Amino acid sequence: MQAIIFDMDGVLVDSEPLDRRAWVQVLGQYGVQVSEDDILSFTGRPTAAVLEHYRRTNPALNENILIEKHEVFYELAKVQLQPMPGVEKFLQALQNDGLPLAVASSSSHERIHFSLSRTGLLRYFQVVCSGEEVTNPKPAPDVFLHTASKLQVHPASCAVIEDSIHGITAARKAGMNAYGYTSSFPAAKLLEAGAQFTFDEFESLEQYLRTENK
Repeated sequence: MQAIIFDMDGVLVDSEPLDRRAWVQVLGQYGVQVSEDDILSFTGRPTAAVLEHYRRTNPALNENILIEKHEVFYELAKVQLQPMPGVEKFLQALQNDGLPLAVASSSSHERIHFSLSRTGLLRYFQVVCSGEEVTNPKPAPDVFLHTASKLQVHPASCAVIEDSIHGITAARKAGMNAYGYTSSFPAAKLLEAGAQFTFDEFESLEQYLRTENK
């Protein structure tokens, strides 16, 4: 393993509950009643996928809802956004080992830099890639292959840390090892998608990696 690539939402920052809350609030204003569990299935997919899904049965929905959801999320995040538990200690350990680190997220560049700057994590990463840079979103492998290229590391020498089924699938399609963080989905679902290892706290992943790389 020559580099580690991190998804952002639900892996580095605890943003996904805020995302779901924002969607429930904004869709509700348009008369579309959904729960946070309904939005959970879109984890790891672009924001526009939620609009596309609900517009099939609610044709009056348009792109304006994306702007409104974006604004609600940022208002919540300015106050509530936090790093995932234990992630900064894990990043420090990897940095001390001299391992190149990258972010490959479906989120926009704006949101990535906001989230990582707000939580103090941006300084750990040599490369930051957004889904805006590639044609096909996860579960296609494009963003991970693009990130490996920017790292100048062969895909097979990269490991990916993901919390979503789409993300694990994308990593495996890219020919990379995939480690599943159970912050959004149960271990069984992530293993079924192709994860080689699952964990519920970063200390467990650190121990696993040290054992694997002896």
